[in-house]
Amino acid sequence: MTADIDRIRETIGRCRMLRDVGRVEAVLRSEFQGRLRLMFPDTAHETWINNYTEGTEAHTKVGTASGKAASRFIDNLVGSTTIEYESDLRNTVKRDTGYAQVQEQAAGLVRAGMPVSTVRGVLSDTVEWYAYDAVLAPGIDPSACTAADITLAVIDELKLADDNVLSAEQLGGFIRKHLAREQSRPLRAEFLASDLGMDSTAYRSSAAPLSLLVDEGRRTNSSASLATDLWSQFVDHLEGPTGSFRIAAYVDEAYVTLLARLLSGNVLTGKALLSTDDELKTILNGDFFRNNFQLENMVEQDYFGWLIGSSYIDRLVAVARDLQRDLYAYDFSWYPEEDLFGRLMAQLARRSQRKLLGQEWTPHWLAHLLADRCIDGLPEGESPRIVDMCCGSGTMLAEIIKAARDRFGFSAIEQLEDVATGFDIDPLAVSLAKATWVVSLSAEIKSTTKPIVIPVYHADSLFAVTPVSASIPLVGESDTIPVSLDGATIQLPTALVQPAYREFFDRIVDWAYDEARDAQRLGTVADFSQKDADNFLDGTIEAFGITLSPELYKQLSEVLFPLAHRMAELAVAGRNGIWAFILRNTYRPGLLTGHFNGLVSNPPWLAMSGLADNPYRNLLKGRAKLYGIQPAGQSFLHLELGTMHLLHAVDRYLGPGASVACLVPGTALNGNHHERLRRHDFLISERPVPFDISEVWQVASGTFKYPGAALVGHKRADTTGLPRSTFAGFVATESGLDAAGFSVRTIGSARSAWVLEKGGGPAVGGGSGDLPQQGADLMPRTAVCVEVLQNAGPEYRIDTPTRGSQWGFTIKSAKEMATERFPGQVAPRFIYRMAQSENLLPFVLGVHRAPLALPALRAASGTWSILDETEIRRQGFTQTARRFAAINQKLESVGKGKSLQRRIDERGKLSKQVFGAAGYLILAGAGGKIICAACVPVAKAQDLVVDQTLYWKVVTDANEAWYQVGMLNSAALTNATLAFNPKGDFGERHLHTLPYRMMPTFDASNGAHSKIATLAKDIAALAEGHCTTDPYLADPTKALTARRRKLRALLEASPLLMQLETLAQTTLASTSTVSPSGKGSDAQAPIC
Repeated sequence: MTADIDRIRETIGRCRMLRDVGRVEAVLRSEFQGRLRLMFPDTAHETWINNYTEGTEAHTKVGTASGKAASRFIDNLVGSTTIEYESDLRNTVKRDTGYAQVQEQAAGLVRAGMPVSTVRGVLSDTVEWYAYDAVLAPGIDPSACTAADITLAVIDELKLADDNVLSAEQLGGFIRKHLAREQSRPLRAEFLASDLGMDSTAYRSSAAPLSLLVDEGRRTNSSASLATDLWSQFVDHLEGPTGSFRIAAYVDEAYVTLLARLLSGNVLTGKALLSTDDELKTILNGDFFRNNFQLENMVEQDYFGWLIGSSYIDRLVAVARDLQRDLYAYDFSWYPEEDLFGRLMAQLARRSQRKLLGQEWTPHWLAHLLADRCIDGLPEGESPRIVDMCCGSGTMLAEIIKAARDRFGFSAIEQLEDVATGFDIDPLAVSLAKATWVVSLSAEIKSTTKPIVIPVYHADSLFAVTPVSASIPLVGESDTIPVSLDGATIQLPTALVQPAYREFFDRIVDWAYDEARDAQRLGTVADFSQKDADNFLDGTIEAFGITLSPELYKQLSEVLFPLAHRMAELAVAGRNGIWAFILRNTYRPGLLTGHFNGLVSNPPWLAMSGLADNPYRNLLKGRAKLYGIQPAGQSFLHLELGTMHLLHAVDRYLGPGASVACLVPGTALNGNHHERLRRHDFLISERPVPFDISEVWQVASGTFKYPGAALVGHKRADTTGLPRSTFAGFVATESGLDAAGFSVRTIGSARSAWVLEKGGGPAVGGGSGDLPQQGADLMPRTAVCVEVLQNAGPEYRIDTPTRGSQWGFTIKSAKEMATERFPGQVAPRFIYRMAQSENLLPFVLGVHRAPLALPALRAASGTWSILDETEIRRQGFTQTARRFAAINQKLESVGKGKSLQRRIDERGKLSKQVFGAAGYLILAGAGGKIICAACVPVAKAQDLVVDQTLYWKVVTDANEAWYQVGMLNSAALTNATLAFNPKGDFGERHLHTLPYRMMPTFDASNGAHSKIATLAKDIAALAEGHCTTDPYLADPTKALTARRRKLRALLEASPLLMQLETLAQTTLASTSTVSPSGKGSDAQAPIC
């Protein structure tokens, strides 16, 4: 988009003269705005020029001149720019006045709903120019912000001393960057996700035309229907039962794939492109990358390849053109060498409900720690060849490349192209990981003189399932691999899919694909014969010096003709294109067996129970058994895929001495279903894996939705001397690795836990499964607790409870804003019931559960959305939004000024309250020496929000839930915890979860455990009866300690409680802490 330099020079001269003779601001503004179209005559500038010339206040409007939000991101970005003119900024008073005006206008844009990260302020007298980014003070509600809440940070300035060509070019650049907002936005992952992600206007305007294309393709094009059906079967429905094609999910992936190609083109070019239609076609079909940067496989004929066919490419270009215009807002002259797409992947995973896609992205600081640790442990003298077998969008690949460049001084693509290889089962992840690889190596790519194959492949690294075969056998399991090509099966020799024949395999696939294309061009397969296949085989062996065993030669001579002939038949039938891509990628892991000397990964944290009862789950079950980590009984359903991925990768892809640094679920440290992993049973399994674990990390709390850990070590030549006698423990935080004490604790002979502690205290014995979570900080009480005065209409009339009202007990101990009241209206969807300590008695949760009004919505799936007032107002609930705004206005002067939204979800304690649809919610007190607990069916807890005075956890099995309630209420468990008082080594924070750690894990085959569950359920019925007949017990206004003490006395009159106490004491007494040496099932990992 060009500018007329001569016209800009004229404008500078005219404006300098008018300012010097003292003309008022209105004259200067009119002169400059009137010349904008002369300075920028290209029609591409029309939209943003309109924003500044249509009326004196046009520049403060949000969106287009009509007042409606624009459909393109960059147009909305222009609408978030405000400009203020003064007559002469050399005058300090006028400059200060202008600055204040920009502040006010920026605040107005933020109040109107513009994201503060997009707001740009410009101050000028047409000769001096200043550009500012708006910064909102912490804790301020954007919808109610004022100028005082906005700080303007100078990001650019320009003073035009003359009207020469350089000054004209500088002014043209300033205007394009800050008024047209071209190439000015930092290229960052969070901006990409918010600007162009799945909730953006850019996505919404792109999805409709893409949906029409996909619908038409499936109806009229056999290649399109083939590709989309394969995508549906192998990708979209892999985790569950086969279902119908989901067009919306497919369009989501096509959109992100398109975005990745366009962004990669900009990164490699070093600037935002505005391409011709012909150039856009080359970006979409890959010729742009092949011809300009020698990237052979940046774009492949994958599940979306049919979209670049002649019937659809022009309409795809129209979508791409708009997206490229949106990307023109970004500054591609600098970008972080990290994964730009992780947040987009997380958005997509949540939308699609596909857990294998990866629900959360790995933060770059954690990926950096893992990559560094892996490189620390590489075999001496070897350059890194590191694999990420579940690479997602490429976070680990980027950090491996950065670490290799820094640590080894590599600067050429020949040195760096093999340092990081990725596999992923999801084709979208592969597209994004390729883009991440390109971003990380863009400088080296632009300097290369040789073809480059990006080492990122679409494959299941577990070899459990492929689009063309039910599974891929491991070496020794079978001589052939059945390859299904659209109904016809070819038996591919397993021996071919080995590292020695990597290039040979690729030549076979390329030859078969080219034969198929020839047949498609001729419209017949009649000219292709067995002799042609034999000639290819013999010619290739001779030309490239390939050595084959007689058996493999015989197998290949029998299979090459059927393979190429079937591909040719499908090509003639219009069902071609994708087969070469699938064959080349699917078998790549086998072709790289033993190739790598390092592994860094974050495999999916998905339990087997998250997969439907389909062939994929059955194959994974076999893999778990093969490596000796299959839990007994129903615990198998809780085994996460991550540990299987890790052991399989160590076994399959690493050579002896290779270094390993891999994330695993936090349950690997103490989950019952990971017991055999902690016992190192993989060392003596059917297929032993010589994985020498040397370090165990715990990932800092809050990094992921669920606790995380990492295992660090090496692959040894064999299992001799393993496991080692000591482990090192670390806590991984954003600031680095902190050393932690590591120990192993066992309860009896069947249960262990790996425990990391800091502060010098001894580790606590591993206990009953996952630890509970503390409830949310539902404070201040006067702000969140409500009395419902009228429950009619879309918004109920409510008020803050008074001390004498039904719910007055909720505010009796209020400290913050104790005298404040917030009358108003709240929509019922924002009203919940609070579970707090005042409700909890031994074995029973009282019915007096106070109503709460929270700025948060719980979805049908149980997940939470924390909403600001603007979001609530836009749902139609004006009065509800006003009440929360009034609360936040008052909170500005309380404590640290945190908003109500931030307070109630402090450390994610509200967001974590996802109870699911079935099971039991166990609640226990968060303080005090005497443990008290109860459970509620999850089905009856859908409106409950747990307060910080309680700990909670969900247990799926009813007997396990009642067992835990019985143990928690027993005097035996309380007495066992008394030694760990607040003055002891553990401190108060350990007391809260200590009972769960000390409680033996429920064992359904243990008669005592089952009896405790039965007794607890019967005692709970007694307790409920007492609460019904004795109003004092159920009255939350009475002293809690006295009510609990009275109920315990009543229950002690029953023999049931004495029976439970005896069994609980016996159960605890049967536990011990032992740590024998050895290996396998009879071994314990070491105590350090």
